[in-house]
Amino acid sequence: MKFISIVCIILFFIAIVSSKTEKPNNFENCIITQKAIGNWEQDGQIITQYSINILNNSSKIIESVKISTDYTLCLRDMDSIWNIILLPNGDLILPTGTNSIDSYSSHTFYFIIFGIEKVNLTIKSITYS
Repeated sequence: MKFISIVCIILFFIAIVSSKTEKPNNFENCIITQKAIGNWEQDGQIITQYSINILNNSSKIIESVKISTDYTLCLRDMDSIWNIILLPNGDLILPTGTNSIDSYSSHTFYFIIFGIEKVNLTIKSITYS
């Protein structure tokens, strides 16, 4: 009986801890998709162009969005990314003139990278109106 009581207490504490834990980057109403739209060989290296879509699947307007990247964003050159702003720290933000994404709308940007693997893109923050 003592064993069952101890197990119940442990399960109770696990339930409390689990209920207070939130998923990081829980931006379920904003979806990023990537699509390779072409690749070719240039100077002995494979180059791929991607189309990236940020979908606002919410009834609110996105005023700003910040997307983090990592080493997988290996641009062919600094002119190989457009319709988005690449910050010095590697984050991506909406370009001037497109500083919002309407509800149930999207924003598309493009880049050309070395290789064929998809780039790791993670929503870092969103501001809704």
